[in-house]
Amino acid sequence: MKLAFHRTCWWLIACSAALGQTVGGHPSFEVASVKPLAEFPRMVPGGPVIRYGCFGGPGTSDPGRFWCNATSLRELVLSAYHLKPYQLTLPAWMGLTYYDIAARIPAGSTAEQFRFMQQNLLAERFKMTVHFDKKAVPVYELKVGKDGPKCKETTTEPPSEDRDVIGEYLEEGGRVRHTAKQTMEELAAYLTIRLRQPVFDATGLTATYDIVLNFVQEPSDRGLPRGAAVSPEGGATVVSDPAGGPTLIGAVQLQLGLKLEAKKGTIDVLVIDHAEKVPTEN
Repeated sequence: MKLAFHRTCWWLIACSAALGQTVGGHPSFEVASVKPLAEFPRMVPGGPVIRYGCFGGPGTSDPGRFWCNATSLRELVLSAYHLKPYQLTLPAWMGLTYYDIAARIPAGSTAEQFRFMQQNLLAERFKMTVHFDKKAVPVYELKVGKDGPKCKETTTEPPSEDRDVIGEYLEEGGRVRHTAKQTMEELAAYLTIRLRQPVFDATGLTATYDIVLNFVQEPSDRGLPRGAAVSPEGGATVVSDPAGGPTLIGAVQLQLGLKLEAKKGTIDVLVIDHAEKVPTEN
């Protein structure tokens, strides 16, 4: 069933500024500004530091504000619907257009209400309509290797939930170093982004670990490592890159003592039926 965003009264959202006032039964931001960017602003040596991404909201250190710097429409949808990257089907341009957003959140709003506010913003400003569907996809299960995990439990305080960066990424000549203090669930989320396939935690490990991965970046749009063979289940089967150094799948096995097992699964995906590049005026 398509979500009935197209039936929303656009003027009501734009004019709504009173605490608790809702549109279509869902709460809205008190005020919101959406600014399209002509191009992605990149940091230059000696220039100002840019914090990319979205920040604030219930559960963070700034619950009354929501702001985004140089964020794609794709990332805004992922945030609004609390989705993983593999749960989204959308036009390619939505990952290549960027916006700055500043919004005020009514006091006392919950995380669920906050997500509805973001969804209403997308519906009103971008005239977005969506529906949910089922999709059969290859997936990975993250499991403990036969010799047990090699990563150590962390002995220092892990990052707070509202910190925008957990790990570090140093890429030189296609090589990546990822360091982080992560749970297995968080590691699976990171692997999902890198491999562009769903990765589910099946390790049974519940602690936070010091994760260090050194690997050669996968160039393929399919998310498979260079030189990888594809098994009948759709998973990569090699662990080293012809250019030297392990692939990500190999690094997980060799450096962390874990393994990625290819499976088939059915997931819920959000399909974007319509969206406009240029948002309505503030």
